[in-house]
Amino acid sequence: MWLGIASFELALVYVLCILAALWCLVYGLFFFGSEETKGDIKEVTDWEKEERELEKELP
Repeated sequence: MWLGIASFELALVYVLCILAALWCLVYGLFFFGSEETKGDIKEVTDWEKEERELEKELP
């Protein structure tokens, strides 16, 4: 019994979930606000402007 968990498989799942959460945190810290994200935001805002223009043309 490891940390009060009866099976090794269950303990492994808990450890992997914690590692996955830590990986997401580290990834977010390094890549949040990167140029790729800024480019995506620009594309979305351009698309929204085009959509508004097209909606104005509709009857």
